[in-house]
Amino acid sequence: MNSVRKFNGDEYVDLALNENQVTDLDEMLSFMNHHKKVYLFGRGKCGQGVYKYLKTCNLTDGVDFVTSDNLDDFIVKYEKGTDGVILSLKADYFRDILPKMWGKIDSDDIFFLRERSKEIFVNSFSDEYIKNHFWISLPIAKHCNINCSACSMYAPLCDCEFYSLESVKKDLSKIKEIGLSFAYINITGGEPFLNPEALEIIEYIRELYPSTRIDVYTNGLPLLKFKHDQFNRLKNCEIELQITEYKPTKGKLDYVYEMMNYSQISYRVDFFEETKSFFKKPIDLVNEVPITEYINCQYYAYCFSVFIFNGVVYKCATALCADAINKYAGGKLSVTEKDYLDLSNIISSDQIYDFWKSRLPMCRYCPRATESFEWKKSERKIEEWMQHE
Repeated sequence: MNSVRKFNGDEYVDLALNENQVTDLDEMLSFMNHHKKVYLFGRGKCGQGVYKYLKTCNLTDGVDFVTSDNLDDFIVKYEKGTDGVILSLKADYFRDILPKMWGKIDSDDIFFLRERSKEIFVNSFSDEYIKNHFWISLPIAKHCNINCSACSMYAPLCDCEFYSLESVKKDLSKIKEIGLSFAYINITGGEPFLNPEALEIIEYIRELYPSTRIDVYTNGLPLLKFKHDQFNRLKNCEIELQITEYKPTKGKLDYVYEMMNYSQISYRVDFFEETKSFFKKPIDLVNEVPITEYINCQYYAYCFSVFIFNGVVYKCATALCADAINKYAGGKLSVTEKDYLDLSNIISSDQIYDFWKSRLPMCRYCPRATESFEWKKSERKIEEWMQHE
């Protein structure tokens, strides 16, 4: 029997307000600015993650480690107001550590990282975690038939461009060759079913990866033209369709749901009420976003993935669609060779994992700000994707 999962997009609002999702990056950086010497307590995954982040941001001068083994020596040399300690270890250890520090180190010189921050630092710099949660996205059509304003994939700005079956075969053969490990594959767009070879691509991927989870993201409209045999081909591929109902599609997909139920295709529906606000992470083509901001990007916090398109590996949609963006932004988006990987030059899967972990030059365009708005059709103006003061 097929599985149907429904998700109301309004739940995103509750998620955004969840205390566990809040980081304290600003507070940590402010704490560091107020201390000449900063020590990271703990050399475990969290401590190493924080150090790697600070190293990327060129902030490791005056930073050292302290552990239980040298805590007594640290306390002897500790200077109030000058030395600061960031507790970069699990809260489970606080019961043993804090009694040894309390009364000997001023409370203003101790910084407690929130659990969400520690989770990001651990996961985003742990090779083991990344490899176990990694996935690849294949945008097989860059354009879309709905054209949502401020689309996260910049589809309204993209020309009609497909990822051909021939190119997919070539690129995935390379991925197989280097032994890249990943949890699942996303077939996405734009609108993937605008690609006339979409079914053949899905069938090829299933043949190449017989037991790997395959998700296909769609707005469902192209499926209105599908016949019984085409739905059966999707069923035989054992995929899960991720269908997003937007304002223009609401109430128009009954035939699609009926056919998927009949064909026993697993699918999930993300639906949005009339008043649902969309969220976007705008780009800033004017100001230089501080280097310390990059860790707040969703690709470090939630999305352990890369996009692959026509022989090139990208970390985010902004890099993937840079050419399209520049057509509307007057070429203001600068792209360097460090912002992508040429798949033909890759000889080891670690190159892709390391690429994902790194801060890209293009990260300077992405501020932390998030803007919300009600759904509307795109006017294909670059202002839709830019930060508004």
